[in-house]
Amino acid sequence: MRIASFALFVGQEPPPHGGQIVNFGGPRTMTVAIEMRTAGGASKASELLEMYKVSADDLERVASIGSHILDDLPSHIDRFYEWLEEQAFFAEFFSDSGSVERVKKLQERYWRSFFRGCVDEEYLA
Repeated sequence: MRIASFALFVGQEPPPHGGQIVNFGGPRTMTVAIEMRTAGGASKASELLEMYKVSADDLERVASIGSHILDDLPSHIDRFYEWLEEQAFFAEFFSDSGSVERVKKLQERYWRSFFRGCVDEEYLA
């Protein structure tokens, strides 16, 4: 099965689901499979799922991982941006604290949507 991976700041403890922890010289990250579930019918979402060979089991695993992460998601995002602010390139992307707060809110909304474990037309919108 082909999977895509992403990194998400999860603090210093290994994740309870046994995901692989990788340190990129900054905050610790976790690599997991992207899992998606369709609402049914032949749609753009189902076409993408088929193209990337993503199964219903994959989707269930993402939702399961989400159940361990979502309660503390705001603090994970805050800690990631605290680390990011210390990086030399930070000012190139964020000119003021208001823009950081807007991006943090967008990040939270995205990860909450992702960890539903559901790829449907709403997810793709």
